[in-house]
Amino acid sequence: MFRSGDIKKWLRSGSLEFARYSRPGHYSDELKSYNWRGHKIYYRAGMADAGAIYEILIRPSRSVRPDRLLRTRRKLEYWIPEEVNPSVILDIGGNIGTTSLYYSEMFPAAKIYTFEPVPGNYAMLEKNLGDNPNIESFNIGLGNEDKKVMIYSPRDETNTGGFSLYDLDVDKDDGQEVAIKNTKTFLKEIGIGKVDLIKIDTEGAEYDILTSMDEEFLAGVKWIIGELHGNMDFELLSYLSKWFDIDVKKTLRSSLFNFNARNKTLATEIPWRG
Repeated sequence: MFRSGDIKKWLRSGSLEFARYSRPGHYSDELKSYNWRGHKIYYRAGMADAGAIYEILIRPSRSVRPDRLLRTRRKLEYWIPEEVNPSVILDIGGNIGTTSLYYSEMFPAAKIYTFEPVPGNYAMLEKNLGDNPNIESFNIGLGNEDKKVMIYSPRDETNTGGFSLYDLDVDKDDGQEVAIKNTKTFLKEIGIGKVDLIKIDTEGAEYDILTSMDEEFLAGVKWIIGELHGNMDFELLSYLSKWFDIDVKKTLRSSLFNFNARNKTLATEIPWRG
């Protein structure tokens, strides 16, 4: 039985199979795939993978009336103004690779570095990114020190993007060890001296990651976009406000919320997303 949301996904994706298997709990033992602009994107049926594909890749690709284009784009999860025009992008919390693919299409001249510590998600990320020469991936997490830590599965087993180092609605009986690298040191090791755009969604590790960057390095970033999860969120925004204008969208009842940070030096050059 199809619901209204399924029909919307079918019409926008052009794929009845995608609409069917994107529904939470509608499992299949085999990986499914969706063709997006000539890329075969793999996903685990009934899991959050399909939601990431839909929100990050399919919704931005749909046809929109020209007079509504900017307003529609401003509602998209990781859309940023084209004026940012980044040369180097960090995708921190790469999940299955959808955001890296999106930015690779949006900014084809940019070099993208993506970080995903969860082995199962990283395997999907590698499969989806293929041999894209503009994207380099790392099976690690970033943080404030080099260490091995336990990362825990979300209580909702369909939420494949919800693995966390923190007690944020996770199952403490279902964990796996992952490698964390000090952000400042590791970025130097791989030769990244300057970044224009940072996308971050790390289920509570955002504070540790961004505050462990070299201050001069961070102050040179044009734009940061991401999701916060209830762990040191406002302390992080206060820290970033030294260099960035901050835009947040938060409801009273949810601990999750999205934020944008535009470098203060670019206030007259780059408009807010809205």
